[in-house]
This record gives sequence, C-alpha cells and structure tokens, in this order.
Amino acid sequence: MESAMDLDVVVLSAAAAMTEKAVSRVFNIPELLQATLVHATRDKVDLFSASTVSKRFRAVAVPLLWRELDVPLSKIGKLNQTLLPLNHAVVANPRDVHLFPLAHTRYLRIWDDEARRRFRYEPHSKPNYVHTPWRAKEGSFNDHANPQWNDRRWESDVSNLFSALTTTGKTPLIELSFGVISSSSVNRVLQDFPQMAERVAAIRVLSDAIEDVDGMQGLMSDDGSFVATLNEEAGEWWAALVQAVSTICYAQDKADSHALKAFSIEDYDAAPEDRPRMDSDDWETLAGALAHRIQQLSIQLPVMEGIEGGYKHILGQDWPQLRHFYLKAPTFSLDRHGWFIPEEDDDRLWDGLQECLETFFDRHTHLEHIEIEAPYALPPLSLSQTFSRLKRFSFYKKEVGVTAAFFLRHPTLSDFSFHDPDDAQLLSDEKLASVLRVVRGVEYLVIHVFFDNKGISHFVPEPAGVFSDLCLDHSVWQEIGSAHSFTCFNLELYKEDIQDVIPQVGSLFHGFVFPNLTELVLTFTKAEELRSATDSAKILRGILTALQFAPSLRALHFEFMGARPLPPDAELLPVLRLVPPALEYLSWHSPVFNQTQYYRLINRAPFEVNLEKIQSLPASSRLRVSRDGIWSQNSNLRDDKCIFDHTHSPPRLRF
Repeated sequence: MESAMDLDVVVLSAAAAMTEKAVSRVFNIPELLQATLVHATRDKVDLFSASTVSKRFRAVAVPLLWRELDVPLSKIGKLNQTLLPLNHAVVANPRDVHLFPLAHTRYLRIWDDEARRRFRYEPHSKPNYVHTPWRAKEGSFNDHANPQWNDRRWESDVSNLFSALTTTGKTPLIELSFGVISSSSVNRVLQDFPQMAERVAAIRVLSDAIEDVDGMQGLMSDDGSFVATLNEEAGEWWAALVQAVSTICYAQDKADSHALKAFSIEDYDAAPEDRPRMDSDDWETLAGALAHRIQQLSIQLPVMEGIEGGYKHILGQDWPQLRHFYLKAPTFSLDRHGWFIPEEDDDRLWDGLQECLETFFDRHTHLEHIEIEAPYALPPLSLSQTFSRLKRFSFYKKEVGVTAAFFLRHPTLSDFSFHDPDDAQLLSDEKLASVLRVVRGVEYLVIHVFFDNKGISHFVPEPAGVFSDLCLDHSVWQEIGSAHSFTCFNLELYKEDIQDVIPQVGSLFHGFVFPNLTELVLTFTKAEELRSATDSAKILRGILTALQFAPSLRALHFEFMGARPLPPDAELLPVLRLVPPALEYLSWHSPVFNQTQYYRLINRAPFEVNLEKIQSLPASSRLRVSRDGIWSQNSNLRDDKCIFDHTHSPPRLRF
C-alpha cells in the first residue's frame, strides 16, 4: 500500500535525470562554479544570494563577495564587531585563515562618507546642513582647539580593521579617502601599520574646514582670537596631510613598492586670503613625493593658491607616469561662497595659472585624458602641443583656441568639449571630427556637428533652460539622419517644471526617434517644493511609464530639486507598474539630502514592460576597481552619473 509520502515523490525521466546529473557535475567543480559566479560580482546582491544556496556555493561565493571591500568610514565599527569572533578563531588556529572573510580581500576602499555627503555635490544641489555625527559627540570646537585633534574613526575603527587584516598575512591594495582635518590621525594609523602604507594605491582628499562643517555662528570672538587660532590650526591640518602622504611614500620606497598611482585633492574651503593651507615648502614636498608615482592626478584648489601656492609646485613638477589630468580652478566670486577678489589680483592669478599650464603641457605630451574647468578669466591656451595618445580633451571655458591643426594632430581623440561659437564650422568638418563619439558643449554648437558627423553617440550639453533649447525635435533629427547613432544623453535643465517634464519625455525619447538610446541622465534644477517619499515615487512612475516606448534603454538617472529619498523596495514595487522593457539600472538622486539610491529592475519576461522585481543596490555596485587598486570615481560629478562607456558600439558597462 502506498503511503502519502510515496505519492508525493516525483520520478524524473531518464533525460531529466541525466540533465540534473550534468548540472550537478558542473556545480561540483569549484573552478567551473567560480567561472559562473564571477559574472555576478558587478551588482554584489547575486553573490550574496548565491552564498545562501548551499555550503558548496558559499565556499565559492564568499571569496568573490569579499574580494573587493568598499566600506564607508562610519560603518567600519560595525564591520569590526562582525569580524571580531572570526578574527579570534583565526588567531587561535591559523590553519583556518581561509574561513576568515578578510583573507579573500584583494582591494579595499575606505572613504569618509560624512565628509563626502557634506562637501561633494554639484553647484545646483544645496543640501540641508547636517552636523557631522562623529564630531557632534565630541562637543564644540572650542573644547578641542588642538591641531592634533583625534579622529577616533581612524585611530580606533580603521586601526582595528588593519589589525585584523594583518592576521591574514595578505595586504590588499588600498584606496583612502579622508578629510584634511583627519590627516593627523590617518598618519598615525599608517605609521603603526607600515605594511598597509606600502599598499596604498590611491589617496583622495577633501578639504573639510571647520567653518563649513560646524558653522561659524556663535564661534566668533570680538577680539578676533578665534580667527587667529583657526588660521593657525588650518595650517597645521594641511601640514599633517603632507606628513601622511610622506609616510605612505617613505613606506613604499622602503619596500620597493609602486602601488601609489592616483592622487586627488578637492578643496571646497571658502577661507579668506589670509588663511594658510600649506606654505611653499610643504607644497614642494607634497608635489615632489608624488610626481614620479602618479598616473591619475585631480586637483581642485581655489585660485587664491595661484602662482604663489599649490598650482606653482604641482604644475611645475615633472610627472613621467601621468596619464589622466583633471584641474578645476574656481574663483571665490564664482564659487558657492561668494568671496570677492580685487580685479588686479584676479588678473595676476589667472595669468600665472595660464603660464603654469602652458609649460606643464609642454612637458607632458604623454597625457591621454585632459579635463580643465576654469572661468572665463583664464587667458586662452595656445594648444600647440601634440599629445600622441590623447583620447579626451575637455576645456570648460570660452576662447579655448582649438584649431583644425589640433584635430589633425590627434587622430585618437574620441571625447571632445567645445564652448566657443567659432568652433562650429571647425567641428562640422567631417575629416576633422571623424572619430568623435562623445561631444560636450553648448547645445546650439553641437547641432552643427551632428549635421556632418554620423558617429556621435554621447551628447553632454551645457545646462539649458528647457527641452526646446536642446533642439530635441523629431523633425530636426529626421533631417540630420543620425538619430540611430545616439546611445546616451546627459541633460541638465533649469527652467522645466517637473509636472511638465513627464508629458515631454515620452515623445522626445521615443524609440522611433532614438531607437538605440541605451542610457539617459535627466537632471532638473529648478527650485521645487520638497515632495513626500510617496509623491516622489509617483513622479518616478510617471517618468518610467512615459519611457516605456524606449526599447533599448538600459540605464536611467533621474533627479529634481523636490525629490525625497524613495520608500523601501516592498513599498516602491507596487507603485512602479510600467517600465522600459530593457531597463536594468535606475538611480534616483535627492539633492536636498545629497543622497543617491541605486536599483536593479527585473521584468517579468524579456521585452515586457511589467515590472516583476526591484532590488536596491549598494553604492559600491556603481564602482569598479582596476588591477592597480584604483576605484572608478570621477572628479566630474556629472560624468559620474553614467555607467556605460559610449565610445564602443554597442555601449559597454564600465569596467
């Protein structure tokens, strides 16, 4: 007599049994399973899911999951708590080191998320002031007027993490991102762990001046003593940065290490002219220590540094390994803080910077990527040099001085920015612009290029008022006949009302107009009343519904000034009904909170518009790390919104 359990047994056919055995055999071979799971490393969430399937899957997925460790500074304490019991087990029995997750970490990124949230944003974004949490617990600045101000996040949390890494016997390549005020603590940790300093591949520095972090109100004294103290300590903070960089370089020289390849400094400090950053000797020390190592250099300093400060020493050095050069030189009159510079001083500073750049380019013709953001006051450069491997040239100012000879000397140039009316006829010459794939510039100039150049795929115009300013009209594109080549638009509009946007988006980016549109970035900067999370989700629903007839769209970035962070995935899914059939990646930015949310979308079936699942992705899913240990983050925040490389056909996900 058959039992109930007997009736529930499913007997596989011979063919099905053979198939099951074949699949099992594949998964029983760790190398084949790893080759399969390695394709899931991009979004991370798939690896996490795989690690819960079985012990066999976990044994392969966990090493891949921990291979690239991207951890914000505020979360390192919790990470240490999780790893502590495992660390004790490894110390007690070193043979079990393979069970310790950090043993599999090959690339480590530690970054100050609080400083980045407070300082790193586009000019149109004016995020609400948020008191820096780690300092809020320490009391007011007056209680800690000490240039060696301890940052416990580094001296305790990061120190403990480095200690755990030492038990593995393997040191990953490390990228460090920190604020200037933390430099002294960073230096102490690296001195305690020289083996970590030997493996630092990238240094990214933010200027987190105390006046910007904790506010100046209530801290000013009648006799000016506070300002004097602050000036003195600001100088010591910057001097500590030089010491930290010197510690890294000394450790690498001693170990014959060539790990350090990227350096970035972004100074948002609106300090008056009399506040020192570094004296001439410190700038010279910093530039001299870095020059022969660095392949990627990004500097953003106030023009107050000018010919007498950082620019003189950084641009005056020879950088034989340098490939990627980014410079942003705002004036205070144009900066977010509004400091005024006398006209005669302004002219002197810009003339000095122009001279530095000319001689710098004369000595560095091996550059592949040149990007400069400077106001109109900077005199035109001659651009008489020939950069034999130049791929991108972006100069965000008028009167750049580009000539036909410049294009003829640079046949590998595929990414170009132009902002001068005289360039229109020049760039419409198909022979001169035959290899261009990415074009940046004023919208009314770009349209001239498109009439003759059929290879443009990525369009990044300067901020415009409304859609009509961009010549995004069906009849115009039919006349041009090049709409099929476009795969990406990165647009920023400052006059469009968000309610008027939704009806326009569907027709402007319809598949009949741009059949191969793969990526779309829409940024609306007109002041808007802050919406609720639910209303923000409804705005997103309208945009996605309007774009459902964009058949090739795989990635969308959307932001407007009234956006609030979206609700949890479970609440968001029912709101989002129809989506573009090929859409995989979505990012939603809330400027007031300076917060970006990342999602992966899964439809019910290929080429269907009904959304089945939405998954939140960690911010690290947008980053890729090279074999050199350098994580892919752009100094140009607008460019950072794109995740595809549109110089290829079809476009490729970066890295």
